[in-house]
Amino acid sequence: MSLKRVVLIAAMLALISPVVALADGITFGFAGGDISIARPFTLGSLGASSGAVTLAYVTKSSGPDPFGPPSTPTYGTPPVVLGGSSTADIFGTVTFSTGSVIATNGTFSVTFGQGGGVQITSGGTFDTATGNAIPNGTDLFIGYFSGPTTMTWSSFDPLTNTSWYTLTGPVEGNLDPLALSHFGLGSEQGATGFFLTMLAGFVGSTGSNGTVHSGATSVVVVPEPGTLALFGTGLIGIAGLIRRRIKS
Repeated sequence: MSLKRVVLIAAMLALISPVVALADGITFGFAGGDISIARPFTLGSLGASSGAVTLAYVTKSSGPDPFGPPSTPTYGTPPVVLGGSSTADIFGTVTFSTGSVIATNGTFSVTFGQGGGVQITSGGTFDTATGNAIPNGTDLFIGYFSGPTTMTWSSFDPLTNTSWYTLTGPVEGNLDPLALSHFGLGSEQGATGFFLTMLAGFVGSTGSNGTVHSGATSVVVVPEPGTLALFGTGLIGIAGLIRRRIKS
């Protein structure tokens, strides 16, 4: 392989690597709480909304895809699997509302449009856990569903007459500066989430009030545009200099 080709490949890898390095954020996990939506699902009706869902654990995430099975939480304990008893810490609350219903498939699935809101607020236990670095009542994340969000039937428990649904949708918003500082995520508040995912159960076929079992969302800090532009310009300049030296 020619030296020129090696240099070009190295430059391309250098341009790709910051994406991985800068894909840092926070995973918020939750357990327990209430969810409400009119059933049967009807087009144009109001979307799903929550009461007070418990913020159960918080994890600093890193890598190209922080959403998924969480690593050992920085604070808190993930809830146990469905069917067991949960001893989750109460670190705060998660409240949300989706956009209105834009598509349905009988009682099996419903799609909500973009919009609504997602708010994650810290509680007194989290205040203590962080050594008062993040005070009680801090809005850790404020955002909205940035694309279509679905709620899909996943299973039915005949013993309790409960239908379990999985709610999934992408989120965007802002992380609080105190959270950014505490987790070492820089100063840019803008954040985008891969997905907010939640498991919720409804008793009967028409009940509108359900119970949240568990869920999580990872929000990734958006790199500062100026920093990326400066970094990219520097790489291009270095690549050009190396190329001229090779020619000479």
